[in-house]
Amino acid sequence: NGQSAIGFKPNNPGQVEPGQTFLLGAIRHNNLPIGGTKQIQQYLHSSLDLQLTGLIPGDTGESYPFVNYESFNTLASTIMYRKGGA
Repeated sequence: NGQSAIGFKPNNPGQVEPGQTFLLGAIRHNNLPIGGTKQIQQYLHSSLDLQLTGLIPGDTGESYPFVNYESFNTLASTIMYRKGGA
């Protein structure tokens, strides 16, 4: 009924004062049941690379590594399907 996925939605915080906390973006994990195979890769090793264009001339960005454990689901999914994706 679908595929597990990880996505990132960037946020534009507008003008931020020094020392002020602000949101860069949000990570969404659609965790759907895994089944039908014995060769399941339970861990996703990846990184989120962000470049803040226009903020620092020549900025090459920052990399934020993460590991996602794709667990077996025992309950019904809470994903709400809608136009444009889950």
